[in-house]
Amino acid sequence: MDSNTLKQIEFFKSADIQTILNGKDETGTFYLNQLFNIYQEFFGETCSTCPSKILGYIQKVKSIKNNTMSQSERKYLLKEGAVIQVFGSSEAYSNANLTDEKAEKLLKENPNRSALFARIPEEFSAEKELSKMNKADLTAKALSVGYTEEDLKGLTNKDLVAKIEEKTAE
Repeated sequence: MDSNTLKQIEFFKSADIQTILNGKDETGTFYLNQLFNIYQEFFGETCSTCPSKILGYIQKVKSIKNNTMSQSERKYLLKEGAVIQVFGSSEAYSNANLTDEKAEKLLKENPNRSALFARIPEEFSAEKELSKMNKADLTAKALSVGYTEEDLKGLTNKDLVAKIEEKTAE
């Protein structure tokens, strides 16, 4: 997060609602326009013609922590409107509350969730491709990265994928 954005967020945290709704900065830019820009950067959507949402936008911007990553800084980004619900729990994730770490965990649990993402790092895409390969192809790939047939005896596809990832990460 750049220092200008951080300064703006700090301003919004201390400003009262009337100042945000009606005020302008020293350059003549309405604070409300700045609020919409910050909200868009962090949460990916705004409706500048929806007055009923403005107070919610103000509260969410005020709740942004200094270590929060904007959408442009994230490695993982869901498609617009996508929500991941975790089976058997009340957990649900959207771009508003999804961290890169949580995204990685959710994708490792279920690689099919990748269809819900607009942005995924290349290394995960390669891992996903490995998980789709059959045993013969995985064995050939493992042999090509330096394992012997003896190393691979009795391994499941999941074990082979782990071995290949381990070797290619070195």
